Amino acid sequence: MQETIITNLMEAGLDPSTAEIYMMLIERGEMSPKNMFPHTELSRATVHDALSELLAYDFVEYRKEGRQAYYMPVHPNKLHNLIEDKKRETKQFEQNMQETIRSLSGTFNLSQHKPGVRFFEGKEGLRVALGDTLTSQGTIYAYIDVDSVVDKNIDEMNQAYVKKRKELGKDKQLLINNSASAQEYMKKLGPKNTDTRMLPTYIDAFHTSLQIYDNKVLYVTLRKKNIISIIIEDKDIYKLQKDLFHFLWDMSKDSMIQH
Repeated sequence: MQETIITNLMEAGLDPSTAEIYMMLIERGEMSPKNMFPHTELSRATVHDALSELLAYDFVEYRKEGRQAYYMPVHPNKLHNLIEDKKRETKQFEQNMQETIRSLSGTFNLSQHKPGVRFFEGKEGLRVALGDTLTSQGTIYAYIDVDSVVDKNIDEMNQAYVKKRKELGKDKQLLINNSASAQEYMKKLGPKNTDTRMLPTYIDAFHTSLQIYDNKVLYVTLRKKNIISIIIEDKDIYKLQKDLFHFLWDMSKDSMIQH
């Protein structure tokens, strides 16, 4: 029975020595370290370390009588804290593994010549998706409806992204919507690592961003109701979008942004 309990405590996160000392206090009540030493093979230093850990968890109370310290276990209901800690760890582990699976699936599908697709929702999802473009080993090519970026209140996020991109030295070619406000916005961001041209005037506001990089294409919808980001990882889709970008880029050679 005692071994089972100690095993459970260890699985919940306690060190073996801490679980042993805790069990000793539960069975024997208040004790001083001096009284504990005859009942364990643990070293004096290990016993004191275990008591410090139990105090940190609030699983024991402490008092001094003269030069002697005494430790008293609190009610085992306190162990519920370990359950909550484990739940948080499990949730975080699940989130990390889900992201790992998505990333590995994209790489696997690409190697199998199947498009890998990842979806992200909301502003936080957009932050994660944009972060992926910063892993690019070459130039990032992008279409951006600048007015929609400002309108969706993601200007602060975008400026932080641009700052990080420039710090990393990631070059970018941008095709933006042809408007006076878009031109002013791009001048404010500055030219470093960024080459910008305007799309032809007959292309209306498209409420979208498209980023092309490293065999991937990132679509971002910038409509009023919700932001959705989609990363497609496929070398043929990437090549098509990159070729189309260069075609429009050449058409827009007379509309470079003057910083």
